[in-house]
Amino acid sequence: KEAETAQAGLYTSLSKKAGFDCTVSKYGPFPSPAGKDVVELACSNRTDGGVGIFAGPGQPSRVVDCARAPMVGYRCSFTKPADAYKYVTDDLKKMGKDSCVVSNIRIIGKTAKGTTYLETACADGLKGYVLEYTTEPALTPLAATSCALTKDCKLPGNV
Repeated sequence: KEAETAQAGLYTSLSKKAGFDCTVSKYGPFPSPAGKDVVELACSNRTDGGVGIFAGPGQPSRVVDCARAPMVGYRCSFTKPADAYKYVTDDLKKMGKDSCVVSNIRIIGKTAKGTTYLETACADGLKGYVLEYTTEPALTPLAATSCALTKDCKLPGNV
């Protein structure tokens, strides 16, 4: 129990250093590539957790929210992805799409150039968007295409 508490404290510190304010209440390790420690984080100070990808000294670390974690190969079990849809809504706003509050998401797939497509549905029932993201070194939205203009949308309200 003491070791778990100490480890939770370490992950709290690492997540804060990565810019994700999380007081870790529970964590679950994922199989990790060499030189990285990848763990799911549940937070006592917020409703949304994330996946911490912590690298060794001198390497960048990050925490990916549970809505977008599948884009980097991980799924959350402590936190519902819907608790983090606000981050996808924020990404749409960055792309000039202010009217959509995200109510559902679906990963469409990866491209040959390494970007990922994510379909969104909007809470108001109007057509959503397909967002294209880079996943390394950070999740960055590159483009947003209306579902009215593409055949790739499958979520309810988008077809």
